[in-house]
Amino acid sequence: MQSWLHTGIIILGMLWSGTSIGQDVRAVPLSQYELLQSFELEYLAPVEVEGRSIAEGSILGYRYQFGVELVGVESVILVALQPDYTNIVPHVTAVTKVSSLATNEQDAVIAVKSPSSSYVQELNADWCAHATFLAKDNRYGYQYGSLQSMYREGIGLVHMLQLSAELTDTRGVLRFMDLD
Repeated sequence: MQSWLHTGIIILGMLWSGTSIGQDVRAVPLSQYELLQSFELEYLAPVEVEGRSIAEGSILGYRYQFGVELVGVESVILVALQPDYTNIVPHVTAVTKVSSLATNEQDAVIAVKSPSSSYVQELNADWCAHATFLAKDNRYGYQYGSLQSMYREGIGLVHMLQLSAELTDTRGVLRFMDLD
């Protein structure tokens, strides 16, 4: 596994919370931990930078339940959760999200790929796709976007959007918990 996977597990789960920007993500309250566990997710933070939690909100029309600001790299990770009972078609939902987040410039490229089956297994997912693109609106200071969508039957669809001012290899990893 890559070194960024060998970090401490930091729990996301700021669902419906009032956490403010600047709160250390390592201090996630138990109720948020329980919400995250109900979606059977775990977050592995990048070791290169400090992460600060961001409260639930919306940016570029993307509604998220949890966010992490990566301090020092001008980047944010925003997570949206969609329970399985909402009649999900993962492929269509992921492409729709990407097309609404990416710029409308005619010469802009949106790269969408399906990761290897071994990577999908590492995420404990049934399906996964990853897209990179130029962000639609630069008013937030984020030019580059990356969206990883993953689905697990019986649980739901998870979107992890990373917006960055500059191209960066610093990433967090969100994955479903291994139930075996």
